[in-house]
Amino acid sequence: KFIESCIKIILNSKIVPHKNICRYYGIFSGEEAVYVIMERLQLNLVQFLQVKKYVKVSDVKSYFYQICLAVSILHENCIMHRDIKP
Repeated sequence: KFIESCIKIILNSKIVPHKNICRYYGIFSGEEAVYVIMERLQLNLVQFLQVKKYVKVSDVKSYFYQICLAVSILHENCIMHRDIKP
């Protein structure tokens, strides 16, 4: 419970709403893990590529720019993301 409350305080104070960042809803701990509850996106990267089949270079540049903006916002708020997909 102590770790859960520490993480909750940190996340609640640092998460800022931004259109390129998944929403954070809460946190709870189980027997062996701490769970962070976040917004579920419509598609993950694999599903997106299966639907699209072909992605224009201009779209890839736009997506990459949006990722960079989101990571920049996180870093400005001293939050590190450790699971960014290629």
